[in-house]
Amino acid sequence: MQTGSAKTWRDYVVVLMYKGQQSFSMSDKLLKEINQKFGDMDKRTTQLLKIRTIQQRDRLVDEHIQKFEKAALEAGYEGYPLVVEFKHLLNAGLQRRLTELQPMPVTIEQ
Repeated sequence: MQTGSAKTWRDYVVVLMYKGQQSFSMSDKLLKEINQKFGDMDKRTTQLLKIRTIQQRDRLVDEHIQKFEKAALEAGYEGYPLVVEFKHLLNAGLQRRLTELQPMPVTIEQ
C-alpha cells in the first residue's frame, strides 16, 4: 500500500485527470512533473531514459551524435551497450546500412 506525499500527489493528479483538468500527453511531461514534486531519486536511470527517447528524425547525423554523446556522458553510459542504444536511435535507413557493414562497428567512433 502506498502512503505519504507521493500517494497524496498521485490521488490529487488522478482526480484532476478524471475532471479533465490535468493530462500528460507524453511520458516526458509526467517524468518532469514527478521530478519537480519529489526530486530525481535515480539520476542515472533518468539519464538512461533520456538516451532512449532521443530520436534522429530529420537531424543531421553529426547533430544526432553530439546530442547522444552528451546524454551518454551525463549518464555515465559506455561500452557496447551504448553502441546498441545508439544504433536503435538512428533512422531506419542508417540502421539498415549499419547492418550491412563488414566488419560491424563496435564503438561509436567507428
